[in-house]
Amino acid sequence: EVPADGVALRSPWALLATPRGIVVALAGSHQVGLYDPKSGTIRALAGNGREARRDGSLMDASFAQPSALATDGREIFVLDSETSSVRAIDVAKGEVRTVVGKDLFVFGDVDGDRERARFEHPLGLAYANGALWVADTFNAKLKRVDPRTGATTSVLGGRDRAVLSEPSGLAARGNTLFVADTDHHRVVRVGLPVVAGAAP
Repeated sequence: EVPADGVALRSPWALLATPRGIVVALAGSHQVGLYDPKSGTIRALAGNGREARRDGSLMDASFAQPSALATDGREIFVLDSETSSVRAIDVAKGEVRTVVGKDLFVFGDVDGDRERARFEHPLGLAYANGALWVADTFNAKLKRVDPRTGATTSVLGGRDRAVLSEPSGLAARGNTLFVADTDHHRVVRVGLPVVAGAAP
């Protein structure tokens, strides 16, 4: 831990309030940090700073442009944009795992189980109704991910960009998901549970 006002952060992209402190997605250094507002200190929570998708212990794991954060109260979920993957940090166990996704520049637009599913540079993440919701930015879709199995389903949008166009932020409140529909210059409200193909 070091004084937070003496650290030069590299491209912080997202924040998540937790009982442990404020989790910070550091896209530029490919790490996840933890800021303690009481002590005014910050430390690395996970990530060795190398750009890759590597699971393992907190400080041995590698991330690639962590860009969004969410939690189910037990794990901290990280949207790892350059690997087009969803990662999970279990602080109690001291481990990082991959929920779904493969590696640097392995991307696509595929639904299915953990092995088949693909995203393309997703930027938005939320946890609600027992599921992870991913703004699959370059595919112009909203996708649902099972946090345990990694099974992924497209629920809104498509490559024609008629419904969503480069969605890049998500927020959940109760049974409602709010989507920052970036290139349509609007915020879309989606009721949960959402049915695949439903209109916003």
